[in-house]
Amino acid sequence: MDIYSQLPALDLATLNVKEKNLMKRYLVFVTVVVLTVVASGLLLAQSNTQVGSSPASTSDAGFAQEILKAHNLYRCQHGVPPLLWNADVAAYAQNWVNKMGRVVKHSKSYDSPLGPMGENLYWGSPQPSGTDAAKSWYSEVSSYKFGSEGTSASGHFTAMIWKDAKYLGCGRANAAISCNYWSGTKTSDCTVPNMGGCYSQQVRPRSRDAEACK
Repeated sequence: MDIYSQLPALDLATLNVKEKNLMKRYLVFVTVVVLTVVASGLLLAQSNTQVGSSPASTSDAGFAQEILKAHNLYRCQHGVPPLLWNADVAAYAQNWVNKMGRVVKHSKSYDSPLGPMGENLYWGSPQPSGTDAAKSWYSEVSSYKFGSEGTSASGHFTAMIWKDAKYLGCGRANAAISCNYWSGTKTSDCTVPNMGGCYSQQVRPRSRDAEACK
C-alpha cells in the first residue's frame, strides 16, 4: 500500500520551514506505524501456524486421554475411584521410555523423586495404543487370587486397579509404553501399588460389568 497516496495534496512551496519539518515528522511517524502493524500481522500469522500444525502435541493428548479412559473403565468394574492424569508422573514415564530403547526393563520407580510409584511396561509393534496396553495388563486378572498377595503373573493387573492409587502418567516411544501409578505420597505405605502386605485391602474383586461403567 502506498501510504503517501492517502494524504491530501499539498503545495510544499507554500509551506514555511517549520511547517515542512512538521510534515516530514508526520510522514515518518505514519510510516513507522504502518510497518509495525504489518510486522505484527506477520508474527501473529506465523504463531497461529505453529500452534495449529503441531501433530505431536495433538497425538500425545489423544494417547493420554485414551489410556486414562481405558484404565478408569477397568477400575470402575472393581469399584475403585478413577485415576487422574498427572503431568509430572507422565514426564517421568516419558523420560524413562525414551531412555529404555528396545530393552524393556523397569525404572527405579519406587525410589522416584516424586515418591514411590507402581510401574507397568508394554511393548508392541509398530506403535501400541493405550487401549492395547491396558487390555493386556488387565488380562492378568485371571492369574490373581483375590485376598492373596500378588505375583509376577498378576502385577500389571494389581497395579492398575490398586484402590489408593490416585494419579496416572504414561509415556510412549520406540514401540513401548510405560505407565506409572502414584498415590501422591512420599512414603512407602499401603497406598503405593503392589506394596507387600496390602493386596487384600487394595485389590477388590470385580463388582460391575463393563456396560455399567461406560
